[in-house]
Amino acid sequence: MDCFRKVRSGYSPAKNLLGTREEQVLCLIADGYSSKEIARNLLIAPSTVEVHRRNIMRKIGLHKVADLTRYSVRKQMVSV
Repeated sequence: MDCFRKVRSGYSPAKNLLGTREEQVLCLIADGYSSKEIARNLLIAPSTVEVHRRNIMRKIGLHKVADLTRYSVRKQMVSV
């Protein structure tokens, strides 16, 4: 959840593309959390997580979750 803390503290490598909640969802996806786990952590519905995931993929232009993970690592949103 380090990534989640970075987003909450204002750290935002993708500020121009993604909203704060989308960045939080992206970080948690990259950390390997399921939609249900992300929903539980962020106190939102799992369907909302899926909407955020679709919006993130559309905005960034990626098509797979693995691509999202690579993107987060490149943007230093998560560490490996």
